[in-house]
Amino acid sequence: MSSQPRAVITTPYPTPAATARILGVPVKRYRELRAMVTEALARFHKGGAKKQTAMRRRSRRSCRGPRGGSTASSS
Repeated sequence: MSSQPRAVITTPYPTPAATARILGVPVKRYRELRAMVTEALARFHKGGAKKQTAMRRRSRRSCRGPRGGSTASSS
């Protein structure tokens, strides 16, 4: 368990209609935007392909040495 006290939300969440009004868009457009954001976040958290590629690149670089060639000296 965490040593920090639990946070208590005392204000209610705004309704979708209220959020759409705050953003200045119609309720239908707000629903579309919300679906797009939810889908994008799901894709981002699901795969992380770009992160894995960068990690592979970094580990490959450290194995080959600073110049990208083999680690054996060519004298």
